[in-house]
Formats: sequence, structure tokens, C-alpha cells
Amino acid sequence: MVVKTLSRTPIKEITVSDIIEEMQRKDSLLTPSAAEVASVKPSGTNSVQIQMKAVQRTWVREIRDEKDTTEYIMPVGFDRRIEAQKTVQFLLGRADGIQIRVNGKDLGVLGKADEIVVRLVVGSDGIIEKRLKKSTKPSHASGDSPGQR
Repeated sequence: MVVKTLSRTPIKEITVSDIIEEMQRKDSLLTPSAAEVASVKPSGTNSVQIQMKAVQRTWVREIRDEKDTTEYIMPVGFDRRIEAQKTVQFLLGRADGIQIRVNGKDLGVLGKADEIVVRLVVGSDGIIEKRLKKSTKPSHASGDSPGQR
């Protein structure tokens, strides 16, 4: 009888920061130039108008009115305008990467360089919910996610 042993390859644990970093590398070529202004408008009446400006290169996931999901990279200087009927939810790779205005009210940046915005819900009156998480990356690294400077 012949017994074969399978070689076991170690499994590498991947953090959320690693996933975001990999997505940013892949999306870099697809990101519009910083001179462009992106605008997204839903059909119907709008009650939430958001203006975003990237102050650090940042990965963003947005969900407009709990149904339209978009992911993208905002390079430094890039402006984006979003309109929704009720709410917009965000996940941001850097809490210090985006300046946000909601219906003309300046909310500034949402956190520190070593934080990720794991949930931000914005309505017509401003922030409804905001949850931050410390990044697992060391602060001496360089990149798009929090703590990668």
C-alpha cells in the first residue's frame, strides 16, 4: 500500500487593510484624473447632497439609498458630488482622506490617519451613524489606507 502525504501550504491571513490596498492597486488605472469632477444623481427628488474632496488618496465604497453600491479610488484633489433621496452609507479606507460637506454643511475629515471609517451613514441633517476602527498597519508604511504614511 502506498500512502501519499499532501504538503500543507501555510495559509496567509489577510487584513481588511491588505484587501483595500490590493483593490487600490488594481483600480489605479481605472481612476479618473484629479481634474475631473464626478457627479452621481438619483432619479426623483433629492434630500441629501454630498460634496467630497480627497485630501489623501482614499478607497471609497458608497451605497446610495440602500440599493446603489459603488466602489472607487479618490486621488488627492478629486471632487465628487453625490445626491440621494434618503441616505448615503460609506466605508472609507482612510478616515483622514476625504473632506465631506452635506447639504452645504462642512463636516471636515472624519478621523485620524490611523483609522478606517467602517460605517458612515449620512442623511439630510448630517451624520446619522459613524463608526471608526484603528488600522492594523504600522504608521511608518506608505499607501492609501489609514496608518500607511
